[in-house]
Amino acid sequence: MLYTPEEKPRHCVFYIAHLSDPERMFFVTLLLEQIITWVRQQSGTTSLRALLYFDELFDFFPPVANPPSKKPIMTLMKQARAFGLVLVLTTQNPVDIDYKGLSNAGTWFIGKLQTDQDKARLLDGLQSVSSESGSALDHKRVARILSSLSARVFLLHNVNQERSVVFQTRWAMSYLRGPLTRPQVRQLMAPFRGEGVALTVPPAVTPVTSALRRDVATAVAPPPENVFSQTSSYSGTPPVLPPDVTQAYLPTRISDNDALSTLEQKVGQSLEAIRRDLVYEPDLLALGRVSFVDLTRGVNESRQVGLLIGGSNLGAVIRWQDAEALDVNANELARQPELGSLFTPVPTELSTSIRLKARVKDFTDYLNTDQVLNLYYSSVLKAYSKPGESERDFRIRAQQMCPADDS
Repeated sequence: MLYTPEEKPRHCVFYIAHLSDPERMFFVTLLLEQIITWVRQQSGTTSLRALLYFDELFDFFPPVANPPSKKPIMTLMKQARAFGLVLVLTTQNPVDIDYKGLSNAGTWFIGKLQTDQDKARLLDGLQSVSSESGSALDHKRVARILSSLSARVFLLHNVNQERSVVFQTRWAMSYLRGPLTRPQVRQLMAPFRGEGVALTVPPAVTPVTSALRRDVATAVAPPPENVFSQTSSYSGTPPVLPPDVTQAYLPTRISDNDALSTLEQKVGQSLEAIRRDLVYEPDLLALGRVSFVDLTRGVNESRQVGLLIGGSNLGAVIRWQDAEALDVNANELARQPELGSLFTPVPTELSTSIRLKARVKDFTDYLNTDQVLNLYYSSVLKAYSKPGESERDFRIRAQQMCPADDS
């Protein structure tokens, strides 16, 4: 993991965002214990052998609790430097780190802090480190600097330097889209593992898409150029979402033959399907009910509204009026997918409850402001049509309500 076959230094990324909390703790603890075993097999040195970077230390090195990962982290902080291993630990809140760990940190990069509690914890840690190194800490100066830090401005404190230094990082544009799903990680690593695609498929694949059924039909027609990039994102394992995100599966309302017929109409030729798979794609389904009550007009009507928004069409603002109307109720939704199905990755916009809560508010506002009930009105009879009554039926009823003409 340290060097390439050409003896060049390399970096290894252990990605655990797709794991559950117990699985993350298990893997991190196991990895740290293996690193300790490797460290103790090395000879002492003042040179850098390796660097271990831990992004977001929250829950792995707490000040009070004692999770399995805490002891190996403390062991490495106290002993690893003698064997040429440097630890870089990051966190958003200093109060999330054990105070003994803070006192073992020799170099500090401190950014903007939000609370006085964070500032107090940092000042106590800096004071302890300075005392152990035999240097004096200008407590008032450091406290003043911490209170004045702005975005991308950091305080550098090194136990081997007499004074702390304030510096500003360069502005950088980041195209990171957030945590990756398990299929996306596999697709990303496929070239390095000697895999052409993440999922083995026949050489010609054409996707068939309908409103409620996604079939991938392998046909004799020439495949599109980007077919392998499409199929490489498929996974045979259902996506795992946070517990507070409601996940359901739409019912299947189209047969394999109907899906193939739809594809034949699109390409304009007869096709022979040699493979059929049900593929679930992540969409946002909004279900609600609107009631119209007007005692004057004799209206007491309730209407169910179902709208489907494609996961790739979710932006900062959703145009609910352009969504696909869906005649489905909650009782028809399945909690488990059909066996043998394939799945595409879930975008970040659909995998976090915070963003979905904002969508719920938008949908509620849409129901309150954009949903209308149209009625026909006769100014002569001062009468309204009934909800759902057609113009023809209303005209017939209105004629029957007119008084007879004696002339």
